[in-house]
Amino acid sequence: MALEIIKGKKSEFSFTNEHMLRGHEQEPIARRLYEETNFVDITHGGFFDCVEYGDSPDGLVGNDGVIEIKSVTAAVHYATLQRGSFDPSYKWQLIGHLDCTGRNWVDFVSYCADFPENKQLIIHRLQRKDCDEEISQLCIRRKDFLNLIGETIAIIQRG
Repeated sequence: MALEIIKGKKSEFSFTNEHMLRGHEQEPIARRLYEETNFVDITHGGFFDCVEYGDSPDGLVGNDGVIEIKSVTAAVHYATLQRGSFDPSYKWQLIGHLDCTGRNWVDFVSYCADFPENKQLIIHRLQRKDCDEEISQLCIRRKDFLNLIGETIAIIQRG
């Protein structure tokens, strides 16, 4: 990130794998199923520019909600079904959506086409009112991270 700031452009190299490609291909299907299941329309999340950082959720629901869609393998989907909650590896991404968008809730959407039709979509809602402590933690960690980037830029430019 420090190099991208110094150079004023994105890195030429990025990471992609088969799971990310599947997610891009299947996200529209999951989005449509979510809309049909909840009788809502989802608008594109876009990018929320918070000056020194930003956020790009998968979609906005009405005036209060945001969604994060994960198109996952059968094993991951099954683990989410058993857990009865969102995948904890995405916790801070969900908290970041709440923080940057100012929305009241975020729905974590797990989608797996390999499951029976009535079990392909799992939705778990995280309410902003239940995340005050985590949002505060995120703000502190973000400040520390931005300071680290600033220090890294200074070292590179001095060297």
